[in-house]
Amino acid sequence: RRQRQMCIRDREIIDPENLAMPSCTQRDWDIIMRILKGKVTRLGKVAKLSQGEVNETTCREFLSTEDVHPLVLRGASISLYAVREASQGTPWRLNVRGFLKKKSKDSKAWDHTRLRIGLQRKAPQNNFRRLIAAPIAKGEFCFDSVSYVTQDDTSMDLDLLLAIVNSKLLDWYFRIVSTN
Repeated sequence: RRQRQMCIRDREIIDPENLAMPSCTQRDWDIIMRILKGKVTRLGKVAKLSQGEVNETTCREFLSTEDVHPLVLRGASISLYAVREASQGTPWRLNVRGFLKKKSKDSKAWDHTRLRIGLQRKAPQNNFRRLIAAPIAKGEFCFDSVSYVTQDDTSMDLDLLLAIVNSKLLDWYFRIVSTN
């Protein structure tokens, strides 16, 4: 019973909200526990993630394939440290004027006016990496398959945040604790 309680307490340290059971070796578990029992700050304490401002389903009326509109970035557009042409999905373009027409200036619809770091939201478990991030230039719109952090939503420099998110250490940790 005591071992079971320790396990639950350790899981509370790793994931206080969900008590997720990491999929890892005992060695990895021991390393994670040493790291988390040290002076570590969770990324959520220094950066607030948002989901892409364009929902491919509910914003369909503003999407087209016409070249006169800017392309909307999807998760597959985000690679390590760079945005590229998406390797999958329809290349949708956004009627910006229609999309922004009834959006308040303080809504996330206007986050396209800020520099951001974007992350793939749906990298599969067997992918070469689980955390994949790139800087997103002002003027770019993102589908909801991209999560992002604006400079206003972090207490860190965006370049430092990008380096941390793309680090092998954080990817290793995320791969172990994010099993779904």
